[in-house]
Amino acid sequence: MLKKERSRGAGDRFSFIDEAYRSFKKKKYENAAIILEKAHSSGTSDPYAMFLLAVSLIYSNNFSRAGEILEHLQRVDPHYEHFIQLKSFLSLKSAVSREEAIHIYVSALEKIPADRMLRKALRILEDSGDFSRYQRNVKLDELVTIPQPGKRQKKQHSVLSKKSGIKKQKKFTIPGIVLIAVGLICVILFALSPIYYSSLVKKYSDGSVEDETSDISGKVDMVDLGGAGYGIVNRINSEKTPEFYASGDVVIKDFNEARRLLKKGEFNRGVIILNRIINSNSSYMVKEKCEFLIKYVMDSDERVHQEIDIVKLNNKPYLYRGSSVKLTGKVANVKKVKGGKSFTLIVGYDGSNLKGITLVFDPNAEPVKNGDIVEVCGLYITGIGKDNVPYISSDEITVK
Repeated sequence: MLKKERSRGAGDRFSFIDEAYRSFKKKKYENAAIILEKAHSSGTSDPYAMFLLAVSLIYSNNFSRAGEILEHLQRVDPHYEHFIQLKSFLSLKSAVSREEAIHIYVSALEKIPADRMLRKALRILEDSGDFSRYQRNVKLDELVTIPQPGKRQKKQHSVLSKKSGIKKQKKFTIPGIVLIAVGLICVILFALSPIYYSSLVKKYSDGSVEDETSDISGKVDMVDLGGAGYGIVNRINSEKTPEFYASGDVVIKDFNEARRLLKKGEFNRGVIILNRIINSNSSYMVKEKCEFLIKYVMDSDERVHQEIDIVKLNNKPYLYRGSSVKLTGKVANVKKVKGGKSFTLIVGYDGSNLKGITLVFDPNAEPVKNGDIVEVCGLYITGIGKDNVPYISSDEITVK
């Protein structure tokens, strides 16, 4: 979908953007990227120019550079309408479930409630009967407006006000969204995945909808930190992180160890290291490479469920996202929820003390009842509810 929007640049910078858009329209994406890179290198902070550059780079299969541009754009204008659309689309492409994708768009609409493309995407996701197929087939220009230089849009949807900073908006409510359990919904990955997207954009170009067939080892070989061209450790971010790296060399060492473990099939050990990097002061692009690997571990048919220490799990749940776990415990608080049932698993209970608890979501609605002793095998996912409740999405439940 194309709309008109006046470039915020003036004079010579506008001519750069205008010429780049002409190349973009002719599907000469590499030419457009070259022109826009020249404008970018001259110091422009025009959100439209950076947005068009990022899209041109994506269509040119230069995903690493596209991620860098989008990271810069997020710092310059995180509420820029078309950036939010693109970020939401890329997050949709890496979403683990339909519920997660819905939450991505709900979060985006909290920033720009009147955006038609975001509303369109949310309606489609709510009504989708086959999320996986839609996720594979949907194209970037179906959910992202790519405006042309020209007349400014009459209506600005950004939540930022030029004078005071933030406009007052009515709270946006989305009918039909039901949480899986108390405060529970799938983990949000509202972030870009430029490397994962590299295997998807080719399908948009040639219309192919074939499934990915390569194994996890092949995916691991695609990703490394060598010759990255960007910082490994974020030294200017004042945000406190649960994990910390003193140097980039240690990050690289950990990352390579995680890759080695994944290639050996030791997925859970590798995932813990990757989650440590993600929840640290490592740079944005390093985190995206870790997210790429965790995504493929979670989707892999080679996953093996392993017993896990519930105490460690409860102490640092963020380290175990994407782990294939096996836990035995007592069932409590069984509830029917949309798409299955949920219950609390009490582990190591001796009548007066317990080692820990975790929430379980069972999409197969196995016939379990309160008081049953069960073995749960499933994928551990961190939640995003009010209390950030983590849970196990069960693959198999056995009553003892």
